[in-house]
Amino acid sequence: MDKFVFGRECWDKPFYKLLARNDTSDAPGHQGGMVIPKPLRQYFPNLHGVTTEQSPTIDIDLTAVLFSGNIFLDVVHTRYQYQTWRGQRSPESRITGNLGLLRRSAREDDLLIIQRSLEKLDLYKFILVRKSTEKYKKHISIIKSRWGLLGKECPVTHEELLETVSELKEKECKPFSLFEETKHRVRKSKVVARSIAFREKIYSIYQKKCCVCGTGLISVNGALEIEAAHIVPKSQKGADDVRNGLALCKRHHWAFDYGLFGIDEKNKVQISSKTMELKENRMLLALQDKKILLPKQENLFPSQEALEWHRYNTLVS
Repeated sequence: MDKFVFGRECWDKPFYKLLARNDTSDAPGHQGGMVIPKPLRQYFPNLHGVTTEQSPTIDIDLTAVLFSGNIFLDVVHTRYQYQTWRGQRSPESRITGNLGLLRRSAREDDLLIIQRSLEKLDLYKFILVRKSTEKYKKHISIIKSRWGLLGKECPVTHEELLETVSELKEKECKPFSLFEETKHRVRKSKVVARSIAFREKIYSIYQKKCCVCGTGLISVNGALEIEAAHIVPKSQKGADDVRNGLALCKRHHWAFDYGLFGIDEKNKVQISSKTMELKENRMLLALQDKKILLPKQENLFPSQEALEWHRYNTLVS
């Protein structure tokens, strides 16, 4: 794959492990992949099921972007799995498959830095930092154990993602509120988790299509052009509630946020005369009075209260 496909990817906070000999190609026998210590499992997808003698492995497919230092190596398909060696041992979590480029150049006590994509939850970045480098010396001077967080901020845990998905679903059954109620300070990883859950739900209910133009480009690695837009923006404490959201392509998200168009009480696009005075905006004229695409479930339709707020506070008059 072309390395530049991932050039704009947004990554979560890093975590790390110092490699054991068994994580490298120096391992004896047929050791495969790299062990993920139990405390780091929370930053990977949950593996559902129980290993048995008949089914000794549980796994899930991941995509990994491999780096040696700052040098891009490859993008590979790999697996995150529990291995039990035919049911003879307690489950051990490993990343296995297609990691040869890293493992062949890795040595015991080299540093492996791992980051999860905030855009595609099955995409990870693995960075090998060799003991002989200045970068290694910088990191090793501040880390205090064989594995852990590479910094003070925590990555999003899978449990936090599940919690926020549940919270979002609960909101759908309650009266709509324009603004997020914050009674206490929320940790940053929880805020990120809410953003991910909101985005994934908007993708789902709008079928990954822009609700205005009905299009939705997708890259060869599965990245979407579609964005989850807040009607009342987060900068104004707009709620992470799907009824305060729309799926918009990048162009129409920008235009909506800058008030070039609004959506009326009949869910039709309305463009102000001031917007149309600029010849560069004439392409928007085709959207005038066009009804937007709506979710299949009426209770998930964009809130009329939120759309009215946008018309009065953002739409150029």
